[in-house]
Amino acid sequence: MEKKMEAINDKPKKSKIKEIIMENLLIMLMIISVIIGVCLGVGLRGIWSPDEKRKLHYLRFPGDLLMNMLKMMIIPLIVSSLISSLAFLDSKSSGKMGLRAVVYYLTTTLCAVIIGIILVVTIRPGDRGGKIEKGGSSKNADALDSLFDLIRNCFPDNLIEACFRKQTTEVLDHKIVTEHTYMMNVTGTNFTTQSPNDDMVKLVNYTTTRIVDKPVVKKVEGMNILGIVVFSIFFGCTLSRMGPAGKPLSAFFECMHIATMKIVTLIIWYSPVGIVFLIAVKLIEMEDMGKVFTQLGYYMLTVLLGLGLHGFIVLPLVYFVGTRKNPFIFCYNMLRALLTAWGTASSSSTLPVTMECLEEKNKIDIRVAKFVTPIGATINMDGTALYEAVASIFIAQYLGISLNFGEVIIISLTSTAAAIGAAGIPSAGLVTMAIVLTAVGLPVDEVTLIIPIDWFLDRFRTAINVLGDAYGAGLKWFLYRYELMTVAQLRVDNTGLSQKYPPRFDTLPSLLQYDEGCSNRTLATVTARGDNGVITISANGDATRSKVDIVQTQSSNSMPFITKVQINQKACMDRETEATWYLHLLAEDTSNLKTIDTLQIYILDVNDEKPSFLSKLFQKTIPENAKTSTEVIKATATDPDNGVGGVVTYSLVSSSLYGNAFDIDTNTGSITVNEALDYSKLSFYQYLIVGTDGGGLNGTATLIIKIKDIQNRPPYFTGQPFNAYILENSTIGSNVPFTYPIRADDGDTGVPHAIEYKFTHGKCNEFFEIKSNGIYAIVTVKKTLDRDRGVIHDARGVCSMTLMAIEKLNSNETNPGPSNSTTPVVISIVDVDDNLPEFSQSLYNATVFENLVGAPLTIKGDRINVTDVDQDVNSHLHLELRYHNGSIVQGIKPVPDTVQGSGNVMLYLQDDFSFDFEKVQEVSFMVMYTYR
Repeated sequence: MEKKMEAINDKPKKSKIKEIIMENLLIMLMIISVIIGVCLGVGLRGIWSPDEKRKLHYLRFPGDLLMNMLKMMIIPLIVSSLISSLAFLDSKSSGKMGLRAVVYYLTTTLCAVIIGIILVVTIRPGDRGGKIEKGGSSKNADALDSLFDLIRNCFPDNLIEACFRKQTTEVLDHKIVTEHTYMMNVTGTNFTTQSPNDDMVKLVNYTTTRIVDKPVVKKVEGMNILGIVVFSIFFGCTLSRMGPAGKPLSAFFECMHIATMKIVTLIIWYSPVGIVFLIAVKLIEMEDMGKVFTQLGYYMLTVLLGLGLHGFIVLPLVYFVGTRKNPFIFCYNMLRALLTAWGTASSSSTLPVTMECLEEKNKIDIRVAKFVTPIGATINMDGTALYEAVASIFIAQYLGISLNFGEVIIISLTSTAAAIGAAGIPSAGLVTMAIVLTAVGLPVDEVTLIIPIDWFLDRFRTAINVLGDAYGAGLKWFLYRYELMTVAQLRVDNTGLSQKYPPRFDTLPSLLQYDEGCSNRTLATVTARGDNGVITISANGDATRSKVDIVQTQSSNSMPFITKVQINQKACMDRETEATWYLHLLAEDTSNLKTIDTLQIYILDVNDEKPSFLSKLFQKTIPENAKTSTEVIKATATDPDNGVGGVVTYSLVSSSLYGNAFDIDTNTGSITVNEALDYSKLSFYQYLIVGTDGGGLNGTATLIIKIKDIQNRPPYFTGQPFNAYILENSTIGSNVPFTYPIRADDGDTGVPHAIEYKFTHGKCNEFFEIKSNGIYAIVTVKKTLDRDRGVIHDARGVCSMTLMAIEKLNSNETNPGPSNSTTPVVISIVDVDDNLPEFSQSLYNATVFENLVGAPLTIKGDRINVTDVDQDVNSHLHLELRYHNGSIVQGIKPVPDTVQGSGNVMLYLQDDFSFDFEKVQEVSFMVMYTYR
């Protein structure tokens, strides 16, 4: 709501802080005491030995005082609380409440057993952790005997003796001696079918002994809590049925309970001191802490995990389903009791603290707390039942014994029953463990496997037991709150016990309904009547009293005494903050007789709250290749209004720049990709998310979606084509001059990747090397070039290669797209005239007949061969014949007289020339070449 009415008396900030500290001081002290106890115990372990019993005896003294004081209050607290609570309840209410309490406790205990069995079968701690050293001793127990002991202790033969003794069955060995007589003749023959002659036989006597079990009921030390609880329940119910005749005794037990709780309050303030020394001594007494925790680590893990699941999931869930209230606030208010339970390991000793937390912190009706919690402390042992089930199967696993389904069922039932019979004292579960082990035929003495760590786990299971009692009381109060609110209560005044009837309210409306809002209005008119003086009506002990004004409109000073008041709204009604106001009205006359009744005001919802997003800004970065329909983020808003007013629909608002790239589910607020994304086009989207409730109120939030560039485009080349000319005599390492510089750029538009280059195809690859200078690719000569030999080029002197540009991707890039591209590169090798022509022979011999004209000379070897490996013009040769003195040879010509690269040449006589043998027999000349 936009406007809130301010409280009249605002306390200063420092006063509020001080008030909070004082309110939680005891809890803080208990937490500190646990920490100090652990530190003290661990510290003294290095100085003291566990065998130094006298030192430990002295160190335990403050803790012993705490345990003694708590145990001292168990009997008066149970008796006074049960009797006084039942005495002020009608028999119908107490009967239903008691039955439902027992059903609740049995159900939660069975749930705890099932959780423990599931965990121990799954984790199998008995197959882990190595060899375990045994400790302590065990005690045999018969399941049927234990059941009879449980029932027998419900009805003690001596109520006074039940305060310090209880009955238990012990099995003794009973000898049965049987005498036998038979006749034997002198030869040793046994006569069995006929009477022998006396002269021939003699009588032989012998005895046999047989040992059988003899159950004997004995009384042992220890409080019979169950018997005291049963007696107190019957006694309280009887007082309730007696009516006015039972009021004096009811008031006595009520007064006794009040006095007991005041003493308990004093003891509780001492508890942090005692807890320090109880924990410290336990830690010192452990022989080898590290070894024990290592060997039984998985067993401890299983038990603690089971207790955690039961105590912080199952029990809160049951409470929430039954009451629709926050179970964890309820649990927090019980923190002092849980810490006391952890420190003392006794649910019975914690009972006073449990009741105080229920009444003061969780505002549970005192009658419910006094009735339910003693029963819970006696029969509700969720933690113990879970522990016994886990321990039994753990022992079977450790011994290598496989349990069938039927035996697991037996463990479930016997663990539940044994837990009910367990005493609310430290390590009581070890005693009842024998029942469970015996039921499935496991050796009882194997319980010594878990004794070294039992003291530690006992504290946690006791805390869960107490938490289960508390949740049970809270659930019962919620279920019976209307019945209990209408019961008039007598109280003890300063002058003694009053037997007069208290004032009574006229019938109050069972349920008032008002729209939420801040208007000042009259909520109800209440009338009270009585016979013992002027009546005043006020709001009693509830936070709601600060939200209303009680205005007296009528009051009479004589019989009949009638007082009428108006209940006016003072504070704002906000359905989203508090759905129901419970106003406890107190009518009190001048004789101090009081009546409490409750006015329930149900606040109807008005659509006054606009949707509120979990965040004002939603940001998300997604890759540009995200597929359509991919969920980007879920932006949800809450609207505390009820009905249609609390239903939120969603929409996206943006400028035309961002288009419809994204869509939002109108019902769930899920934002998905609607169109293909491209970082190069748009790298940033911004929307306004609008949440609209059924009443038309809007809430908004900003959505920013950043597009992440990914590798989905290959690099591209600029400045193509890439052609170059280079002389064949270029030195190694010289650059190849391309017409356009070679360059490739990242095809993606985000942060560019570095580009690497390499030649992939072409027979010239080995002669050239390519590197990047950060921007361009530089091609250099790697090996000597020789176009004349024709080994690295085609006939045209051209090297054709394929150049690949490769992006260097980051290691964190997933599912990259294409990251390389190719382009042709052509390098033309330019010839250099660096080779002389060569003839196939250094000397050619030719013959010709005299007087021949125009005839060819016959050359040995057929023809003259000349070759120039240079290319193009550098290999174009002109041939001519010259004598050694340089003059031109006349009458003989080469055919052809020009050669390109390589050719065969013949020598011909000219048409007007011939040889005359008589004049010339031999001519010597040279074939010469020149370049054209």
